[in-house]
Amino acid sequence: MKKKSKCNKENYSHAFKLEIVEEIDNGLISRRGASIKYEISLSSVNYWWEKYSKLAYQKRMARKYSKDPEYENKRLKERIEELELELELMDMAAEIIDEETGIDFRKKYFPESLKNTKKKKGKA
Repeated sequence: MKKKSKCNKENYSHAFKLEIVEEIDNGLISRRGASIKYEISLSSVNYWWEKYSKLAYQKRMARKYSKDPEYENKRLKERIEELELELELMDMAAEIIDEETGIDFRKKYFPESLKNTKKKKGKA
């Protein structure tokens, strides 16, 4: 007895995908309409549209470089998260170096410019 695969994954040609995306971009059909017409899952059509559509690309770029406070705020929050993770990783690396070598890595290699600013703040 053969087992039926739960996933009915078909391979579609690149040209076929581009043809569907072009129809959607030209307003001839909606993404949902393309899904029904060609009997393809809506998630596949959405994925192809995001991947191959020039309109989707322009929309992403507009969002990325927008000066709209909403998008700028979101972009900056993502950047803060990235930097916080990077800092956490660097702190963990410094702790490992401290444990392995017995040298306080942070104190020994603290940048001179920051040492001077710390002293100035302490005097004021």
